[in-house]
Amino acid sequence: MEVPFSLWDWILAHRIEIGSIVGILLLILIAYLLYRKYANKEDDKQEIVIPKEDADLIANRKLKELEAKKVWQKGEVKEFHSQLSFIVREYIENRFEINALEQTTDEISMLLIAHPEIDKTDLQQLIQMLHLADMAKFAKQQPIGAENEQALKTAYLFIENTKVVPENKESETLNQQEENA
Repeated sequence: MEVPFSLWDWILAHRIEIGSIVGILLLILIAYLLYRKYANKEDDKQEIVIPKEDADLIANRKLKELEAKKVWQKGEVKEFHSQLSFIVREYIENRFEINALEQTTDEISMLLIAHPEIDKTDLQQLIQMLHLADMAKFAKQQPIGAENEQALKTAYLFIENTKVVPENKESETLNQQEENA
């Protein structure tokens, strides 16, 4: 009695041909995936690059918007200090490339001490402003109106004193100072 020919027997008899076909299909699949991967990278390189707006311009615009909303005058002191702190931390992150949005006030102060272009009095005022914001946000302290105004002025002053000055403007400023002296 003879055993009937099964599918498994056929596969074993033609294993070289089947292996070749599967191998070719795998190579085609790998080639297709690599093509898609590198085709997308070329598209990314061709994107139009829009120049990034200076950090000080963004921060000043946001501070003016916050001031125009008159948030703390409406009694929303916590919201005012949250937004003010966010704007200043975002400026620090964009200007000094410090991950300020994810760090505490003390960590930010330790990192900013190392920057030579930051005046120590400006840094002290900034840290006081950030501590006041922390107290308003987390300890539910209610700063008086003068403290809120001072915090806003401190933010403007810090941004003004630490903004990037292009070299040509810097040389013009030095020339004007020499002429005035």
